[in-house]
Amino acid sequence: MNDLRSYPILRLTIPLIAGIFFTDTFFPVTGTMVFRVAAWCLFILLLFLIKTQEYKLRWLFGTVLYIFLFLLGGMLVQLKWKQISPNWNGNSQIYKGTVLEIPKKKAKTVSCLLLLNKQKALMYIRKDSLSMSLKMGDELLFYSKIHRPKNFSDFDYAQWLLRQGISGTGFVEAGKWKVTGQQSLSFKQKSLLLRAKVIDLFRDWRFEEKDFAVLSALTVGYKEELTDELRHDFSVAGISHVLAISGLHVGILWGLLTLLLRPLKRSTGGRIIKWILITSVLWIYAFIAGLAASIVRAVIMCMLVELGHIRSSKFSSLNVLSAAAFFMLIYNPFYLFDVSFQLSFMAVLSIFMFYRPMFNILHSHHSVVRYVWGVCCVSFAAQLGTAPLVMTYFSNFSVYFLLSNLIVAPLIPIIMYLAVGSLLFSPFIFCLRHAIHFLNNVAEWVSCLPYASFVLHVKPSGVIVLYLIIMGTFLFIRYRRRRDFIHWLATLLIGSSYMLFERLTI
Repeated sequence: MNDLRSYPILRLTIPLIAGIFFTDTFFPVTGTMVFRVAAWCLFILLLFLIKTQEYKLRWLFGTVLYIFLFLLGGMLVQLKWKQISPNWNGNSQIYKGTVLEIPKKKAKTVSCLLLLNKQKALMYIRKDSLSMSLKMGDELLFYSKIHRPKNFSDFDYAQWLLRQGISGTGFVEAGKWKVTGQQSLSFKQKSLLLRAKVIDLFRDWRFEEKDFAVLSALTVGYKEELTDELRHDFSVAGISHVLAISGLHVGILWGLLTLLLRPLKRSTGGRIIKWILITSVLWIYAFIAGLAASIVRAVIMCMLVELGHIRSSKFSSLNVLSAAAFFMLIYNPFYLFDVSFQLSFMAVLSIFMFYRPMFNILHSHHSVVRYVWGVCCVSFAAQLGTAPLVMTYFSNFSVYFLLSNLIVAPLIPIIMYLAVGSLLFSPFIFCLRHAIHFLNNVAEWVSCLPYASFVLHVKPSGVIVLYLIIMGTFLFIRYRRRRDFIHWLATLLIGSSYMLFERLTI
């Protein structure tokens, strides 16, 4: 497609993703040396082709570059698996580790994420007065068995832990451990302590349990207090995305910072200072909120857009999105298999593709009509991009997502700004309490409407088919060429037939 030439970073990201997926599926821990040797040979060949600058060899340069990125993705996956390869012997012995995160109190245990000789292990310590006093940075000496993570349900919990870098789990009885010292805290650990202090401050405001849980999740990404009932109401209403810190929340903070720092944009030096300040604040917020994939994506995109503002240049939205994905996958290839990463990127990609064509369907000069129509278009585009993933991961589709998002869209910025204001001026707490309560009532009301959602599970292979149909529809709507129409019909027919066959053979 000719338009693909306008998105060079997307063209680089696609082979990287393909290499990560292919290698993780077929060669996660084998052939490491072959990948390294091949990648180095291709890298040297790339340097040679750059030096020659032969126009006739441009096709060779592109081919070698794509193969190199494919192998690079594979090599990154293999290195990542090597780092977390479980090497526990399963025997009871003495271990020494450091508590990496704030311990979480369960019904009968206290869970601690420990670093043991460059390996992470999730240990469950018997709950008592001593274990309740554990804190981040404590050095522990304990006697236990550590084994590879296991599954206890249909969800592949073991694989999920491994992709989080946690290679072992274990249980520690009371009296078989002790604190031997205290390590200095890293910047990320200090940011987690700051989040804990903010959450304690929220507790002091004495909100209702539901309101406190939603406020903590919505503002700083703390979701431990969310009940199954709350999660269900927000999911059925189609607004569960507000409970996960994402581009919406980062965008609201970015908008506030842009407004406050607007005087700095008058000179190049001022724009550089503005970029540094906005980047710093957004990354601090990302650390406090736990560095979820959706937050990292949003912060990187904001960084790149602000970087373009320094020289008054504009970036293609798709190039910015592709750059965020590229750098994130280089840093951690396991992001590709993170549900948050997939939902976040597909939502934003779908908005970039479908929002403008849909918005241009309705022509109105009335500001209220344009706003309502804009919210509908954004919600529908995001839902279109994430629906296949939602159906395969959660087997659920919300019917009234447009209605709930029309109400919630203007409410979320108000809640975010009231939360910031409440931290500074106590009178705002009263308004914040009522705003959060109203949000919960909306979620509960929509979830109780008849036929609010329906169960529809799609297999991973069906997700690919659905996205092919969506892409074919987009090409047909945008270009309206006879060839694209035939391709769209063929994709629709093959995809529908395949999904019908898959349903009949279950």
